[in-house]
Amino acid sequence: MPGRDRTAKRFVECTLFVSVVVAVFSLLEVMFGQGSLVQAPLQPQELLLQSLQRHMEQGEDEDEVEEPAAEAAPAPAPSPPLAPLAVEAEAPDAAASLLEAARLAEAPVHAETVLDPEQAENMKKALAAWLSQVASFHEVETLHLLARWLQDSPADEVNNELDRLVVKDPNAAWVTCASENELCNCASGQVRYGHYQKGWYTKKGKEHSLCVLDKFGKTDMAVGMLKTCQCHDPPDREVGIDGLRRVKVPATLPGRSRGALRGPGTLWTQIDELTAWIEQAQGQQILALSRVYQWLESGSATSKVAASVAKAARKALAVGKVCEDGREPNISRCSITTMDLCRGACGHHEDLSKLTWRPPASPRTQMCRDGALLEPLWSCDRDFSRVPPAGHPHEDAQKVLEQSIQVMCDEQHLRHLWATYLDCDFLDNYLRLAASEWLEEAYVTYVAGPQDSVYALQAVNLIRSIDLFSTRPVVVVVFDDKFLTPGQWRSFPNVIVYKMPPIKGRAVSFNFNKLRAMVAARVLVGIQLDTDQLISPGLDRMFASTRREIHSHYPWVMLPVHWMSRDAKKGELYSDMNFEGWSGTRTMRWGHAHPSWTYWALPFLLDLLYERFMASSRPGKIQVWDLQRAKDLGMTQVLTGMKVSRQARYSVFMLEDEDMLNVGLWRDLATKEWCKFDLEWALFKERWEVAEKPMSDSKWYPDGVPTVYLSMHNTKQFEITDWLLSWFARCHRFTAKCHDAGARGAVAQLSRGLVVGAEAAAPARGVPGADVLLLAAPPREVDLLGLGVVR
Repeated sequence: MPGRDRTAKRFVECTLFVSVVVAVFSLLEVMFGQGSLVQAPLQPQELLLQSLQRHMEQGEDEDEVEEPAAEAAPAPAPSPPLAPLAVEAEAPDAAASLLEAARLAEAPVHAETVLDPEQAENMKKALAAWLSQVASFHEVETLHLLARWLQDSPADEVNNELDRLVVKDPNAAWVTCASENELCNCASGQVRYGHYQKGWYTKKGKEHSLCVLDKFGKTDMAVGMLKTCQCHDPPDREVGIDGLRRVKVPATLPGRSRGALRGPGTLWTQIDELTAWIEQAQGQQILALSRVYQWLESGSATSKVAASVAKAARKALAVGKVCEDGREPNISRCSITTMDLCRGACGHHEDLSKLTWRPPASPRTQMCRDGALLEPLWSCDRDFSRVPPAGHPHEDAQKVLEQSIQVMCDEQHLRHLWATYLDCDFLDNYLRLAASEWLEEAYVTYVAGPQDSVYALQAVNLIRSIDLFSTRPVVVVVFDDKFLTPGQWRSFPNVIVYKMPPIKGRAVSFNFNKLRAMVAARVLVGIQLDTDQLISPGLDRMFASTRREIHSHYPWVMLPVHWMSRDAKKGELYSDMNFEGWSGTRTMRWGHAHPSWTYWALPFLLDLLYERFMASSRPGKIQVWDLQRAKDLGMTQVLTGMKVSRQARYSVFMLEDEDMLNVGLWRDLATKEWCKFDLEWALFKERWEVAEKPMSDSKWYPDGVPTVYLSMHNTKQFEITDWLLSWFARCHRFTAKCHDAGARGAVAQLSRGLVVGAEAAAPARGVPGADVLLLAAPPREVDLLGLGVVR
């Protein structure tokens, strides 16, 4: 394997380095006399070689993609240490690798640090206080995984492995000393300024440095992102002890015996379990926990620290485990945060694009039998799909779906796109929540890609927010074979994961999978969320509002108004971002592609997808539903066969899902959109400083867009989002403070729910009959968690 090849090479190079040092010492002794130079002691050299030998034996698996054991090529045997004469001849060729070898050679070989009883007890209290009051979701989960590792492995083995991980982490020797515009005090005098994802400027020789760009460099490497300063301070095994001494321990902590102070969701369950375990932990176990605590707290890349700890823990816990048939499990098929064997470790894998449908649908009691990884749910083959039983109230929704999708199922090159499978790791949740094979109400998102990608991390935060602030399920639709569902998702009671074949080629944007996910989820009422979103308390009320507004006589999705109008007059804000891909009438302002829908909107969604796929594969005339007639007749009558012709030819508005959703709604003369409830996350922080007329334009909202604090968007910076969400979890019981409703509305109208109704509270200029739905009459101020409306 490549990792082992590099490790063997480094072992040889490091051996060369040590031998050269010994040779130089010997030469100096000959030149200056044995008494003129202290002889290099033999024992440290032996310890160094032993440490290097351990590095070679352990390998660097964490840096590589773990491949199945059966498929791995045999690793070449390591080269034996070179003889002294060969060292002198080959040393110059190894010079380029000496720095890397020296870094590995610094792996600490520690004597055991002993904690006295009082010291251990104080550290336990400090860890519990930090977990309850400060730690983010990811930090809590990381220590939870570490505790599992310490339960199953000797503490000295864990600490030795932590030695290796810290040495490998180039950021472990840097401790955050200041945020931008603050003063950094650094005893070593070596300070760096920047962002862990974008790069650093480093300066030496100053113990006190103002953390601003012009003190370090000229070019901003992370425009619009918060930069920090870090001090060079290499850690040792005792590094966490001093850090925990500074943690304030209050007399009362939220937790098991203090229900009134508990937060929602699984965060507090994990904190309770972890603090209970810490109370019984021994000295070396506490030391390991304190080291990882300091490692997490000192830097900014907590996701990387967490991944390193999780990989090492998973690898250690997998030792000795076998599949039921005696085979060695392939743990690379499990998420790094999965400490127990997942189904994928022992199951048989097939390419999603090549899976064949298994007829007929098995009884619910036999789903996912025989260790199956995926269970077929539904497809274009109705006779082999799971459908609501005859007479069930959800049978009507199934009929709407079947009638709407039939035209795509008749196209041989499109029918495979609708094969929908259940990830069997989520079978229990599915059986409990989808008794009819449909869900009554649910959030829906979609994802693909490797488990450590930015999209996977975004999805982790989104799922956490739903676990915290919602009672509804969330359906995650995965569109490839690479994505591995994070292990912690299986502990969430409301998560269901589906899988579907990816869209082949690049003719159609990946983001059209959003619309496929909305259809495939089979929900009566749904709210779509992107992975770079979070929800906050109150968004669940949108389901009732959506059910009320989208029905048989209004069969279109609804979008929240966008922060850009996309048709601003020249000189107005964002006029350079105007959308020129449509010359027809616009019936409302540009909407953001975070739709809500009911099953009555499935014909609209499926017609858009049919048009988009046919435009790329077989352009020409197609038949679509005459949705305009639904306003008078209702969709039940329209679905008897009322269709109109449409030309399916590629146009600029087909580039992305948001473009096509907006044009599709304008083309159908739709008139309803939501207020802005999917806000930039910074607005939650700046809630009292919102502009007098936020996101205004001269045509649609000259007095500003009504804004509600129910969801965050653009939460792409994982660490910041993790921190912010963790504080939301702790502060969710804040009471709304709504003052001065103003002339435009009354706080009492909040009791009606999110939507006042379809009255033209902010009528679209020049477009007769256009309605703008207000989520509530806008009071002047709102609390942090957004239980009301601003301005």
